[in-house]
Amino acid sequence: MDDDTASQELFCSAEENPVKPKIYFEREAVDQFYFDKRYDRQQQEGPGLLKKATNYLGSCCTCSSKRARKIVETKLPVTEWLPRYDWLRDLKWDIISGITVAVMHIPQGLGYAMLANCPPILGIYMAFFPVLIYFFFGTSRHISLGSLSVVTLMCGRVVSMYAPEALISTPSLNSTTIETIENATEIPFIGGTDQPETMTTFQDIVFLPDNVTSLPQYTPTEVAMAITFLVGVWQLVMHLLQLGILGVLLSDSLVSGFTTAAAVHVFTSQIKYLFGIRIGKFSGRFSIISTWIAIFSNIKHTNISTLLVSVITIGILVVNNEILKPIYSKKLKVPVPIEMIALLCGTLASRWFSLNDEFGIRVVGYIPKGIPEPALPPASLLSSLVMDTLPIAVVAYAVSLSMGKIFAQKHRYIVDSNQELLAQGLANVGGSFFSALPISASLSRSLIQESVGGKTQIASIVSCFLLLMVLLFIGPFFEPLPLAVLASIIVVALKGMFLQFSDLKRALQVSLYDALVWIAAFVSTAFIDIDIGLIIGVLTALFILVLQAYKPHACLLGNVPGTELYLDIWKYSQAFDDAEMKIYNWNGGIHFANADSYSKEFYKLVRATKYSSIQYVVLDFTSVSFIDMAGCRAVTTLIKDLIGEKTDVLVVYQKGGVMERLNKCQDLSSMSHVYLFATVADAVTYTKSGLLHNLANGEVNIECR
Repeated sequence: MDDDTASQELFCSAEENPVKPKIYFEREAVDQFYFDKRYDRQQQEGPGLLKKATNYLGSCCTCSSKRARKIVETKLPVTEWLPRYDWLRDLKWDIISGITVAVMHIPQGLGYAMLANCPPILGIYMAFFPVLIYFFFGTSRHISLGSLSVVTLMCGRVVSMYAPEALISTPSLNSTTIETIENATEIPFIGGTDQPETMTTFQDIVFLPDNVTSLPQYTPTEVAMAITFLVGVWQLVMHLLQLGILGVLLSDSLVSGFTTAAAVHVFTSQIKYLFGIRIGKFSGRFSIISTWIAIFSNIKHTNISTLLVSVITIGILVVNNEILKPIYSKKLKVPVPIEMIALLCGTLASRWFSLNDEFGIRVVGYIPKGIPEPALPPASLLSSLVMDTLPIAVVAYAVSLSMGKIFAQKHRYIVDSNQELLAQGLANVGGSFFSALPISASLSRSLIQESVGGKTQIASIVSCFLLLMVLLFIGPFFEPLPLAVLASIIVVALKGMFLQFSDLKRALQVSLYDALVWIAAFVSTAFIDIDIGLIIGVLTALFILVLQAYKPHACLLGNVPGTELYLDIWKYSQAFDDAEMKIYNWNGGIHFANADSYSKEFYKLVRATKYSSIQYVVLDFTSVSFIDMAGCRAVTTLIKDLIGEKTDVLVVYQKGGVMERLNKCQDLSSMSHVYLFATVADAVTYTKSGLLHNLANGEVNIECR
């Protein structure tokens, strides 16, 4: 029986059976003093700031073998889980998972490197070098790190600003076209042979404004190295500052709107490869509009052969994913690597039919063989990229952390958010020396890695070994691969991101605030720019958070006759509104931003009841989560005003921290006409018994039923 059927049957049985369980209780109604004494309240005065700092420094300086082992296991998690690894039970599943993910890495790496405006081989580097480092320092056992469309797209924006391919003319300028040649000797390779003196990148046409006489001094690979290095540095800085909480700032609505808009940019960037047209690269604000104008202006120059390759590839991928995959996935545990099959077929067809020479279909071009020699990023470029790389660092980390927590919750282990910053930071810094792009977790690869039985990051080691074979021996095989095939793979993979439009529909049904965050992130990212969209999305989410904290829900409570329930008199007609007594409930914090509203909301609600002969006011603090100095002053001012109006004030609270701060500002127990209680029921019972004022003379306890 599924959950829906079970819940429906339970609901039906509840409707048919009028008998409900009943709650009976009987105790004395007591004030707060007796309540604390009766139930033995413990004073929990925490250590001061100086004491906390002393204790922390003392613990840091304590030397013992146990502490040293704990530090090593915390900072190097592989030393904690690898000795307990069950080689007989889990290794076979990690091998299967690693092989499967490696096959996915090849098409995704080659394709997503295009999004970064870099040579395709960089997509393989980023799935190899950083992943090896993460194996030792990461705490997630199931995420697959490497290329991610959103992150590589953000990198591509920065690369286009500093590499030769970035220079374009505005439509109003006269342009000249040149062939862009990247000197292959700038990045020597180990283990490679037959290296040409120069190589033409896959971006072979660049538009230069008339007033530009020379190309910038940086190649796309050099810019990518600098970006990856700074992304890693940012993440290491955030780790030192213990800013793992930053991942929380990117809410689900924000991430959904942002990534959906990023999918629009990714799709736009692939149109020229699908149609075989040549357009300049636009960067800056509203660049997507200029790009689409250029697309429609050049659509008449479509290469029919390229378009045919795109249609065939997309058709095969869609038929597999939508029709065949649901059928064979029930029988096969390991998915069919349709993207890899498309890559192989496209490469072989291009070799056999000379698609580049005979039909003008653009191909990947030169792919170096071997492992790149380690090199430092260009120091002169780093200062220019500091702020551009911060959004990339945050997005890459937040996406990886959110995926890691999903799998950790499912498999019941813990992902350390701050340790993840260290692991990804070191992985990116180390990868930058080998021409890798910034890494992040891919949802599709991570789901496959986990679903085929992957148990730990040993699956990533298996994947890296296979990718090493690609780097050493197989890479040049893909040189004749049509770019249209890679673009088709990328576009089909965007389906999941475009389906996130349904998140907006759900957000509108659940919370208008979430919907506003989604819309703000999507519109600003899609139409203005990616980094601006992220900033606007975060600011919108923070503004709404502050707005909700600024004005929490406030109401007057009334008793449901015959029960101990006290409900909002405006929402429940059965709640009794007592003319002589008002119970004021504030659901949230009382702080400097909303302190003035505390009193205003009370008088506003009281005026709405149209009762003027109020003898008792119950201030219900059981739902108050926090109070600061401004809030304390607002509360004591309201209490004094009510006392001045000859009204008895009954304060109800159970959260020690709130009342302790309030008592430090004003000792309520010493004020006349102020009475302290633990529950609303106690306060109401005392007023109804007529014994409230006897509390000032001694303990008086009555029965509360």
